[in-house]
Amino acid sequence: MFATAANYLNAKGSKHKHPASCIRPLYGFHWPYHLCHFEVPKYIARAALFNKPDLSARRTQVNFVATAKADSNCPPFLRSAPQRQDCHFFGSAVAGTFHGRGHRRRDS
Repeated sequence: MFATAANYLNAKGSKHKHPASCIRPLYGFHWPYHLCHFEVPKYIARAALFNKPDLSARRTQVNFVATAKADSNCPPFLRSAPQRQDCHFFGSAVAGTFHGRGHRRRDS
């Protein structure tokens, strides 16, 4: 017998009927992929023959953060994690850094 998410949640006394109803956040990350076995030789040839690297090691340009929908002293998921019924946070993409130097929302 396989231990599924539904069996685990029902065994723990969760009020959720479907295992996907308690999974948060409701956004995903898009990670485009390429056929690397075709593209890597081209990148190596460009770097070796033309001294033009296509893949440069730069800093990350986009950060993902969770933003609260309402002001609260204690986040709702810390007060009642098994009983929460809706999403109190949403994910957003920001450009720049978050360490006291300011940031700019990507969607504005």
